[in-house]
Formats: sequence, C-alpha cells, structure tokens
Amino acid sequence: MVLGLMLVSPSLPSAYDVGAGKIEPLLFFDYIKVSGYQGSVLPAFVTGVLAAKFECWVRKHIPDVVDLIITPFLTLLVGIVLALFVLGPILHWLELELLFLVKSILFLPFGIGGLLYGCFGQLFGIFGIHHIFNFLEISMLAQDGWNYLNPIGTCGNVAQVGAVLAVAIKAVSNKVKQVAYPSCLSALLGITEPAVFGVNLKFIRPFVCAMIGGGVGGFLASNLQLKAIGMSITGIPGTLLYLNEQLPFYILVNVISFAVAFTITWFFGYNSKMETGTEKVEQEENNAINKVDLNENNKVVEIASPLKGEVLPLNEVKDEAFASGILGNGIAINPKEGVLVSPVNGVVNALLPTLHAIGITTQEGVELLIHIGMDTVKLKGEGFKAFVKQGDEIKIGQKLIEFDIDLLKSKGYCLDVPIVITNMMNYTEVVCTKETNINIGENLLSIK
Repeated sequence: MVLGLMLVSPSLPSAYDVGAGKIEPLLFFDYIKVSGYQGSVLPAFVTGVLAAKFECWVRKHIPDVVDLIITPFLTLLVGIVLALFVLGPILHWLELELLFLVKSILFLPFGIGGLLYGCFGQLFGIFGIHHIFNFLEISMLAQDGWNYLNPIGTCGNVAQVGAVLAVAIKAVSNKVKQVAYPSCLSALLGITEPAVFGVNLKFIRPFVCAMIGGGVGGFLASNLQLKAIGMSITGIPGTLLYLNEQLPFYILVNVISFAVAFTITWFFGYNSKMETGTEKVEQEENNAINKVDLNENNKVVEIASPLKGEVLPLNEVKDEAFASGILGNGIAINPKEGVLVSPVNGVVNALLPTLHAIGITTQEGVELLIHIGMDTVKLKGEGFKAFVKQGDEIKIGQKLIEFDIDLLKSKGYCLDVPIVITNMMNYTEVVCTKETNINIGENLLSIK
C-alpha cells in the first residue's frame, strides 16, 4: 500500500499532466524519465510482489532485535528505487504496448476482436490489470465520443453471472450456495470479484465456461457495433450508457452471454465430485488449523530468571520504549550481581557489539530481548564481557555475559534489566510468577 501511494505522490509530476503535455517529467541520469503512475497497475503490482520476496529474505538475515525497524525501511527503499527507476518505466511501456495491442485487436473484422477480448479479456481481471484499459476508454471517448470496449467487457461480466448461478443451483454444499447466490447480484451490478474469486476461479471450469460465454457475447456486440456513451459501469447499471436505439441489442448480447455461460457450466462446468473434493480439502485444512490452534493455546513456555535481584514491573523501567510495551511484554530485574545466564534452552539470535543487549530464541520459538541497564550502549562495551557469540546454542543456566555493576553505578547508569518477548503476536498472555526478590534459575515468566 505504501509503495502504491508513493508511486502517485503529489511530489511527482502527474501522469495525466505529462500525457497531456502540460508539464515535463523529471529527468534522472540524463535519460530516465520519471513521473507519477496514476492509472497504471503493473508497476505497483510487480514491485509489490518483488518487495514481498525481498522482505522475506531480509527477515532471515536481520537480527530479530532490529527487525521491526530495519526490515520495513530496507524494503521500502529498495522497492521505491526499483519502481521509479527500473520497473516503473519498463512496465509502463509494456502497459502502453498492451493498450495498443488490445486496440488493434478490438477492431479486427467480422467480430473477431470482440470474440477475443470478450473471452480472454476476463483473464486481465484476475490480476487487476483490466484497470489500465481505462486509458483506452478515455481515449475513445475523447476522440470519437463512443466507447467500443464497454459492451464487450460487459458481456464477460454477465457471463460470470451465468456460470456462478449454475454453480449455485447445482451445488449441494450450503457453504458454496451462500457464496454463489449473493455474488450473482453483485456481478449483475458490475462487481464480479465475489463470483470470480469466490466460486468460478476456485473450481476453474466455471470460469472457463464464462470465458466462452463472454466470447460469444463479445462477438455479437462487435458485429452489432454496440458502443457506450461513457465508461466504468457494466451490467444492469450499464444500461444507462445505452439509452438510445442500442438498448435492445445491449440487453440481447448480455442475455446470450448469460445463457451460453449458464448452459455450458450446467452440463460441463460443474459437478458434485468437484464440490466433494474441495470440501474434503477444506475440511482437512480446517482440522489442521484447529489442531495447531489448540496446541498453541495449550502450550505454556516457562522462562527462568537470568539474574539475581529485585523483580520490577516493566512499566517502572526508566525507558519509554520498554515501559510502554512497544518492544514487547515482559518484566524487569534490578540486579544484585553482575552475571547474566541463559533463562532458556535456545539460540543466541543477536548479540550487540557493545554487549549490553542480547537476543535469544527459545526452542519453542519465543524471542527474548534482554537489555542490561539503561543507556549503557554509550559505554561501547566497557565493563561487559561476553561468553557466547551470535548463533551459539545455549542451555538454561549457561553464563552469557558478565557486567561490572560497580562501574555502571559509578558512571550513573540505571541498572534495571528489561526482559521482553519481542514476538508477542504469537502469544496471548505473559504471567510473572515472582514479584519480589529472585535468584538465578527460579521461574520468572509463564508465556501462553
């Protein structure tokens, strides 16, 4: 979403103004022209997919302690650079070529163009690429006052209604019926996503049948030379664009599209075996999810105390990031001895060079952050000694870090040690099991 907003930022020259010749695009490196991507789909779509892959890669290589800050920043930085300077110009050029291709196909003789677009144009809607054809419709209306694309596209939408209605009637499962029947109405009003993604594309064959119905309707619409006086509305609302001698033909081609898609789906596009297979898969998935949820909800992870000292509520720590819970829930200890041991069996996932903070992942997947003192990063490691390194497997009670309490006190540092769970989104509750003085190894936290 953020990438998409950045691509249409007011700071960039508007694509509409650049296209109209009102302003010039920005020029980078003397040959890369950059402007906003209003009306474009592919730059944001492709960049979003690649950015998601890059984000997953970054998360595997960034310590969990700084993941919340570093990963989004790097993902957005790389994504916007790719979108503006590499992918954007290339994909926008591809969009223009696609528009030219569709426009060329649209006016093929004998209704061939209508047949092809009515059939295969529905594939563009799966990826949201159909929005780029708004440019083509605007161009037609500006040049000729007519929109030749709308009636053909409408046939494809109405064909989806025919296919999904056939599925709704033949379906045995109430779950399928509950999705299919309402989606008929929304598709007739021009919103086909529930019908396409909720039913037809899910079973594949109904979608193919709708493509055939759309192709037949598009073929007739093209031969009848149907043309709209506007754009952006289809189905029943689309009749407003044909309030002239074309209205009977508009209704005719859509009825035929509906009938063809319904008939083919009824006889060839849907059967109970398809439904049974889907329900079986869904049931297995639901059982697996319920089983995982049950296990997760019943699992309790115990965290031992890594220090000897006085237990403090986290909100009493003199650091707003910890006290507010932004970094996670947990507890704090005011240490009496300068020895930090492992509170769990697990792995050291992060150890800062200044040795004042350590990140640990338990065998159960709990991610802990232990921060020794407040603002002790300023010591740059003075008074700290580590006995492990990042990536080491550790056992409960194993010595991790020694720190000089007297040195920290003499320099005026607060000694409070927050112990927080940084992946709290995976858990529902953290209970402190000790509220006074505590010794190393005693039970400190229970995590559910």
